[in-house]
Parts: sequence; structure tokens; C-alpha cells
Amino acid sequence: MIIEDGKFIIQPGSDFYPETKNLSGPMTERRKNADVKNGKLQKEEVFYSSSLAAMFLIGAVCNGPRYWKTKDNVTLKDLLPEEENSEK
Repeated sequence: MIIEDGKFIIQPGSDFYPETKNLSGPMTERRKNADVKNGKLQKEEVFYSSSLAAMFLIGAVCNGPRYWKTKDNVTLKDLLPEEENSEK
């Protein structure tokens, strides 16, 4: 994922889990319309919340600041300043 100008951008090639659990109608619909092949996202997807970005990929309610981690296992919560870390 790339963070740019307050947007959370999921890159093509990201793992996409097909099961959906307890998501709202709009998120379920967005997941249904996602371009996925062999469990990999084919097109960039943009969100304004790290939690929505995570929910889109895993198909379940998720805390984005705790879910997203760097290669060094540092969470988004620990990486971003408080004001950028809060969910809108």
C-alpha cells in the first residue's frame, strides 16, 4: 500500500481474500466488482481510510492502523503521526 495525499492506495498484485464476513453493502459490492485473478488484485484501488483499505483486501472488519505493517513489522499506527493515523 502507498499513502499519498491522505489516500491509501492498494497496488496491483496485492493478495485479495475472496471470503466476505460482516461487511456493509457498499464494501461487499466494491469487492464483488474488484478485478481479481488468482487471488491477486489487478488494478489499483484507492481509499481514504487505512481500515477500509484493509477491509477491502481481507473481506472482514479490520483496524487498518494495526493491520498494515512495514517489511520491518512496524505498524501504521506506530509509523504515522496521530493526526494522520485517526480514521475519518
